[in-house]
Amino acid sequence: MRAELVAATALRNTRPAGGTDVTDAEAVIAHAAMSSHDAETVLRRLIDDDRTDLLAHASATLHVYGVSRAAAEIIHAHPGFAVSLRDDDGAVVPHLIAEDEDLVNLFDTAIEHIAFIRQELLDGLEHVLVDDPNLLSRRKRAAEAARLLQPLATATQLVITGSYGAWRGFVEKHSGKYEDKEIRMIARACLDVLQPEAPLVFEDLAAGERR
Repeated sequence: MRAELVAATALRNTRPAGGTDVTDAEAVIAHAAMSSHDAETVLRRLIDDDRTDLLAHASATLHVYGVSRAAAEIIHAHPGFAVSLRDDDGAVVPHLIAEDEDLVNLFDTAIEHIAFIRQELLDGLEHVLVDDPNLLSRRKRAAEAARLLQPLATATQLVITGSYGAWRGFVEKHSGKYEDKEIRMIARACLDVLQPEAPLVFEDLAAGERR
């Protein structure tokens, strides 16, 4: 699994007063606060007071590779995210299973069986729908029905766009020690990418687990 920055808010106007030591995204947030204080002071107060609404003025787009369909659904459901996704070949082995070679072999066998059965089901559905003269329609209907057998372990890649407030909320929610290990690792990987773009916005989250 890896996360890469695709795009982030860039400043196209003059920096706010005292904004020479902040990033573009931080400068935009400080500008939106319309405060007479320097940018760093404004940002620290926003975070300390949990005023994350102003973080909506800056955003970032990340491309995340090699996550499970189960994790992708959690990310897709997070408030404030715009997400596009695509299934890849292969499956993501859950971390607990990955610790035992016998369990990994059993898991791989199960995935192979599901893929075989799903293909058999697709072939059978196309035969059932043979009276549909539209080939594309026939294949679409068959794929939609067979999709119910798509394992939650299916490898998936996502492009995610969110405001810095949405990203901060995602990292806060999914960095705790009781979170599923995969989603926790995704949150931390995203944080590693985002922190250089807005250190003052994310520095307290980088210090450790929030709960």
